Amino acid sequence: MTAAPAGRSPGPNRNFPRSHRLKRRAVIRTLFRRGGAGTVRRKVGDILVVGRLVPRPQLPEGAPVQLGVAAGRGLRGVRRNQTRRRLREAFREYALPELRTQLPRIPDGLVIALMLIDARKDAAEIDVPAAGGALSAEIAPLVDQLLRLGLPTLQTDTP
Repeated sequence: MTAAPAGRSPGPNRNFPRSHRLKRRAVIRTLFRRGGAGTVRRKVGDILVVGRLVPRPQLPEGAPVQLGVAAGRGLRGVRRNQTRRRLREAFREYALPELRTQLPRIPDGLVIALMLIDARKDAAEIDVPAAGGALSAEIAPLVDQLLRLGLPTLQTDTP
């Protein structure tokens, strides 16, 4: 068994569970559609958070939260992957614990689908604690706004 890298704690808590990853194309398209009913968009520092309540049967896993991460297209290769990893880490370390405290407010049969989008214009590294703290502070207002909007039907695009 190999030791954990310096500064990192060993164990399964370090990675983001696959069951929490947003992969359904129809849900992702709905999140990116501008003006979509039931979709919340909030700018948190340099991160755009897009959220929506989705019926559980439309998602493959039983996780209460589904998260997608997108880096700007201006970034290339390694930098783009680093950006996605840092956004995921900021969410997992700081915002996910806060979101778990809000989950009892979500009606049965619904899942929160979130997309974190890097909205920075430069290729500077993301400050994980700062981004995570800002995300954590916006979780309760985001859930409030989602609950006020209710559950619209999920529209699928037909080509």
